[in-house]
Amino acid sequence: MKAAFLFFFLWLVVFPVFSQEGEPRALGIGAIYNFQTDGIGAEVRGYFPIRGRLALSPQFLIFPTNIVHEFYLGLSAQYTLFDIRNWHLYALGAAYYNDWYNYANFDSKVAKQNNFDYQVGGGLMRAIGCLKPYIEARYDGKWKEARLHVGILISFNDCFAPRQNCPAYN
Repeated sequence: MKAAFLFFFLWLVVFPVFSQEGEPRALGIGAIYNFQTDGIGAEVRGYFPIRGRLALSPQFLIFPTNIVHEFYLGLSAQYTLFDIRNWHLYALGAAYYNDWYNYANFDSKVAKQNNFDYQVGGGLMRAIGCLKPYIEARYDGKWKEARLHVGILISFNDCFAPRQNCPAYN
């Protein structure tokens, strides 16, 4: 519950201050597949363009039904490498707080309930009106795991902004 509150505090208060004026902010959901644990998770994320090709993405990830029960709360920085029409190819780096509920069930010298985690990877996003589906491949540096993220962002500025009438027809 505290993690969800912190995520939405970042979304509503902190990140809009740093977000580039006029750029479409977004909020979305996704699914995660962890190849090493054969586990499935879910995520909620925001998207804030900061400057030029750089965007920040606060994220909340949870793996409630895997052999490893955990959640992550953190921030990803995305740098767009190529923009071709409505396709965006980007590289990313992320830092997370990780709360591993059942860490005591595993024999590991690095595992604790509270961990710091980092990930690197890349992704592809497509802008279709106000919807932005994405797919990402990531590598988790602490746990040595590969993950696949698939989801969709909704850009509320594009979906719900008042329509501008053409001055010629006013």
